Amino acid sequence: MSRPVVMGINLDEVEWEPAKTLWDDTGEAVPTGLLVKVLSVDDETGASTVLVKAPPGWTTDAPEVHSVLQEGFILEGTYHNGDVELRAPAYFCLPPGTVHGPARSEGHVVLSMLSGPLDITHITHDG
Repeated sequence: MSRPVVMGINLDEVEWEPAKTLWDDTGEAVPTGLLVKVLSVDDETGASTVLVKAPPGWTTDAPEVHSVLQEGFILEGTYHNGDVELRAPAYFCLPPGTVHGPARSEGHVVLSMLSGPLDITHITHDG
């Protein structure tokens, strides 16, 4: 079985942990300050469903891209992705290769679903 059966999780019983404990092998540094609650991971494909929490004032420095589908529901707070402001409740879908960011948070929680292991490639513009 690749993805475990999850009959239900009481989210208040799952501890927040630093995001780098889940995504430390992304090839680039996971932005500090993010916390996650891991809900489900497919050990074969690396697909995952997680809650991601960002504190007010959290930011990323540059736009980025991932090689996997990333979908999310903003459950709490406000999240800025480039010029787009998402206030809970909100939804986003980023197909593989979609450039997004830089990001900043006024404090938010997102239910994030990834179709494979998270990889981060920052987009830099030489001027």
